[in-house]
Amino acid sequence: MALMEALSRDPTLLALSRQPMANVLDAEELGEEKEERLRRLYSRFLYCWGHPLWTRWRKQAQEDIEFHSGEEQWPRETRQRLEAEKRPVLQINQIRPVVAILPGYERSARLEMRPIPVGAEDLDDLTTLGRIMKKEGEDRELDYVHSEMFKEAAICGLSVAYVGVDYTEDPVYGQPFVLKVKPGEVCWDPDAVEYGLRDARDVFWFKVVPLDELKAGYPEHAEALEEAASMLSSIYPEGPIYVPSTDPADAYRSPSDDAIPLFDQVRKELMVLEGWYRVWDTVWLLVNKQTQEVDQFEEGDPGLPMARAAARELPGTYKIVSRRRKRIEMTVMVPATFLELERGNPFDNDADDGRQRCGERACAESEIDEFGP
Repeated sequence: MALMEALSRDPTLLALSRQPMANVLDAEELGEEKEERLRRLYSRFLYCWGHPLWTRWRKQAQEDIEFHSGEEQWPRETRQRLEAEKRPVLQINQIRPVVAILPGYERSARLEMRPIPVGAEDLDDLTTLGRIMKKEGEDRELDYVHSEMFKEAAICGLSVAYVGVDYTEDPVYGQPFVLKVKPGEVCWDPDAVEYGLRDARDVFWFKVVPLDELKAGYPEHAEALEEAASMLSSIYPEGPIYVPSTDPADAYRSPSDDAIPLFDQVRKELMVLEGWYRVWDTVWLLVNKQTQEVDQFEEGDPGLPMARAAARELPGTYKIVSRRRKRIEMTVMVPATFLELERGNPFDNDADDGRQRCGERACAESEIDEFGP
């Protein structure tokens, strides 16, 4: 913040920066806006879950898994007919041995994870970082997770892993982990076309969790979870509540073979949905045209009025530019009652990343100047 330190010593700019600011919305989200956001995310999940891309994959993946196990190598009708005639149903499973060999070839040709330097200052730490990564990989049995994922992808064409930090055993530093997600629990924007999902609007991960585990994991919501379970049990006493079908041809919205129970009152389980979605906000860059130093401000930042005043009073030295920033937000909710359990931004990006490039480009783009208070 070298620019702001220099500007703060200028009494003229300090006086100008104290001019009234436009009203900024409070950071706390209103209840109606929160419910609307959760309903919108749930609608997006239903769209992704019911899209032909994912329904077709779930059906074909289940067939592939059963074919690999040998259970469904005979057509179901033929198997039933033979069993009804008390005739033996014989088969030679030539698929499973081949699939069992593939992970061995992949493991023998796999390269070790290595840190990639970003700048010359990282070269001295490569050896240490490499040893740390190798030790953590051995402690977390990462080779076996990779092999299982490769085997699963060879069978049904897709495998997903979740990389995170577990704070349940070490609350201070946490422990990194890699969790292989069950097939079909994750779906993302079916309209995304880029390989790395950079253009995906959202990614969803659902799990059916026992009520006791939910209350233990979110003690601040224990009472609300219990009330939600009691309400759902009284409204739907006969059986599990399923995610409704989104197939237009299904007029009765009947549950399919891969239906997800929103709530199971017999087993006391609730569906929990974790959604990762993109949001946009505005950031302001104060650029020193002479040194190309850049300071970044967000809406509501106390230093933003001073930056505007500097750009207005000293246009030959300073320039302020607005940029739209794309971020990832995360929420965890219970779709049956739209109860939000967790929300936040899971990533803490480097605050200085890309500022120099933005500053150089800002000096060359005069049409987006912002000198207003």
